[in-house]
Amino acid sequence: MIVLGVNEAHNSSAVLAIDGKIVAAAQEERFVRVKNQFGIPYNAIKFCLDFAKISPENIDLVVFSGGIPQFITTYKKSSTQSNGTVLNLLKLGKYSYIYFMKTLMELEYRFHSLRGVHNFTLEKYYRLTQKIFFPKTAKILEKKIGIPANRHLYLDHHTAHTYAALYSSPFPSQNKDALIITCDGGGDGISSTVSTCIKGKVKRIALTNQDNSLGCLYGVITDVMGMDPLEHEYKVMGLAPYAEEQGTKRIYDFLKTVISFDETTLSFKTVVSSDNLNRYVRRHLPRYRFDHLAGAIQRLTEELICDLVQTAIEKTSITNILFGGGVAQNVKVNQKIAALPKVKGFFAMPSGGDESNAIGAAYWGCRKMDKETKLQPLQDLYLGPSFDSIEIKKAIAQSHLGKKYQVKTLKNPNLTVAQLLVRGEIVARLSGRMEFGARALGNRSILADPSLSRAVKIINRSIKSRDFWMPFAPSILDTQSPKYLQNPKNLNAPFMTITFDIRQNTRQDFLAAIHPFDNTSRAQIVTVSQNPQYYDLLKDFKKITGRGAILNTSFNIHGEPIVCSPQDAISTLKRSGLKYLVMESYLIEKL
Repeated sequence: MIVLGVNEAHNSSAVLAIDGKIVAAAQEERFVRVKNQFGIPYNAIKFCLDFAKISPENIDLVVFSGGIPQFITTYKKSSTQSNGTVLNLLKLGKYSYIYFMKTLMELEYRFHSLRGVHNFTLEKYYRLTQKIFFPKTAKILEKKIGIPANRHLYLDHHTAHTYAALYSSPFPSQNKDALIITCDGGGDGISSTVSTCIKGKVKRIALTNQDNSLGCLYGVITDVMGMDPLEHEYKVMGLAPYAEEQGTKRIYDFLKTVISFDETTLSFKTVVSSDNLNRYVRRHLPRYRFDHLAGAIQRLTEELICDLVQTAIEKTSITNILFGGGVAQNVKVNQKIAALPKVKGFFAMPSGGDESNAIGAAYWGCRKMDKETKLQPLQDLYLGPSFDSIEIKKAIAQSHLGKKYQVKTLKNPNLTVAQLLVRGEIVARLSGRMEFGARALGNRSILADPSLSRAVKIINRSIKSRDFWMPFAPSILDTQSPKYLQNPKNLNAPFMTITFDIRQNTRQDFLAAIHPFDNTSRAQIVTVSQNPQYYDLLKDFKKITGRGAILNTSFNIHGEPIVCSPQDAISTLKRSGLKYLVMESYLIEKL
């Protein structure tokens, strides 16, 4: 049984599952080098098929996640600009009716007294997209890739988030009941859901429609702060701990009047519809400091999500919590959820944004084809392409590095990297299969000694070009994590989805890899079974220093996708302040 999961919306991606196991996954952005690429992920699909040596006609089922095709999603983004609605309508031709329906919805958002009409309009709109546009997408895939057009199904956005979080986790395979929470800006008319998985049966018990979106409010604050919604929310989260209490509380008190939680319906309610939130917030907050805004929205989000989780536990008596959707990328929220007294088990979907909906679509498709299929949880996220020594050598030769660079062949690359880190050097690493998702987990990473505080300034200014307040994260040997992390529930954390408090007596080991204000860290706990090569590198570093942790940040320049290929890695080396690049057994040094 071969199922292809596809997300063609924000951060498009493709995932291949064979007999209930995810064997390959990649985001289109890594191949086309455009951050958060929209559209049908042709390159990611091709990679998945090539990796598994599968012909397109052998795919049993293709499942698209989300009910709104890519070009409509793109339209929604462009229509937020002045006169965008009218301008786009003039360009639509034969699809004008569908966009006219969309325009009516946007007008209805603006006059939110008509909110009761919205759900009916959205349902009709969704059915029309299913009937008119999806068959066209299927035919495009048949023409360009060769996947038969009669093998396509479409899964709603939040069911994809639900299945991704549920079956990526170990709970179903351990026969444990689970409570699945999803929350994001919105998709297919919904912005959050609550579902149960009892004895293997999934049931949605509550939802919040897209008009009342907590994720949208977080995005509005991101926008008000002069950053890009759907991309820079993590910067807001990183800034939040710096905000002082008095100014934060004033904005927090206002935001509490904007959105509230209804315990009866397990849903959120905003004072105006989501599309009006930006204007409403700007009108009522004429003066604000950006750190106060960050502190307020982060605090409110933590409280509302925890209220949702606690109330859902009380209603269902289920204490194993799974969290998916874009808000699940907020690692500080995840720490708060995990700390709740009634929560016994917790799992946040790795890279819980829309890119992981392709994973949910693949799992759902496997179950759709065979209800008895045993779906296998994610063992790791090393699901992308790898490159052998021949390919790397060819990329080096084609890059014409010249006299400014020195290339060496290494007998023991992991030991060499560890020795360079001990000398205070910063090293970029390309090794093994590329990680799927937002986090680099060692194979496409920039590494440094986390005890050197100066590493933060060097990486931020001359390599990553990141905002000064953003913290870095560590990779930690599993045997050393109890020494460093306060982890009373012994949570497994291989994917950098949750922050931990760092034990006070070990903070000197982490000066460059903890949040300097609240002393938390978004740690990756590394096991030998998940990544033996990276584990050996950490062990070599520990043998020399006595410290079983290194600083790990994604291998990219700010605003670009994480590197995929040797060509990407060399290009980043050339255009940044990086001095050392290790690709498998090759070391390139900038002289």
